[in-house]
Amino acid sequence: MQNSALRKQLETLQAEFERLPADAAARPRLAQLIAAIERRLDHTDDALQRTQLLENLSDSIRRFEVQHPSLTASLSEVLNSLSTMGI
Repeated sequence: MQNSALRKQLETLQAEFERLPADAAARPRLAQLIAAIERRLDHTDDALQRTQLLENLSDSIRRFEVQHPSLTASLSEVLNSLSTMGI
């Protein structure tokens, strides 16, 4: 159940990512975050990768909150879901 909610949030995040301009500085970082979240859903990451993922999500939320508020909201939902899952 939790993974399905997280997958839905990931779809929303992916849609927000697609709306960013092609030259947006945020694109590479977000592409890496999305890939890391997908790995987490597939359970192919280790404890260090999970810790790094949470740190990167938190850092990205701080970086993007002014310029990309809807993207930041999606990132926050993903972070909350991962926290709820005990990650």
